[in-house]
Amino acid sequence: RSRFDVVTNGVDLDRFVPCDDPQGAKLSLGLPSDRPVILCVGNLKPIKGHETLLAAVERLAALGRAFSLVCVGRDYCDGRLHRRAAAISGRVRVTFVGPQDDVVPWLSAADIYVQPSTWEGMSNSLLEAMACGLPIVATSAGGTIDVFNHGVTGLLASPSDAASLADALDLLIADPQLRMRLGR
Repeated sequence: RSRFDVVTNGVDLDRFVPCDDPQGAKLSLGLPSDRPVILCVGNLKPIKGHETLLAAVERLAALGRAFSLVCVGRDYCDGRLHRRAAAISGRVRVTFVGPQDDVVPWLSAADIYVQPSTWEGMSNSLLEAMACGLPIVATSAGGTIDVFNHGVTGLLASPSDAASLADALDLLIADPQLRMRLGR
């Protein structure tokens, strides 16, 4: 045991930094600046938990919460998630932007980062969001718990549990001070 060490993934801290002008970043991407933007980066595959995320979004929409959800990643679900998102009504805007060569502009425009995975290794996108100073809502799946501190860097939810995910997101949507504290 003493002969082995775990070498974690690295993040370029010159590139992934907190944004000085999040409102300007939102405007440059055509995102509304009057509500929190929640960002999810990950290909649209069942293991990434987007179905659970959309169920959580439906719960929040039913409560009348105003926010935008942006999903970055290639669609491997043949548009199923897009159709489900289109059926969500209320003050919620869900946008799928496909794969992006550079996620920094999207991280700069986000107020909250969400990782709803049902299984995850050591997620680079989670580490990049943390380096950008974003508060995190993530599921306690796989390697996430090795780099994530519940209540310090963000909030943990149970994998595949839309109610748990919605509750954690709702706390951050409603409390800008909590978002700032966890993002720091």
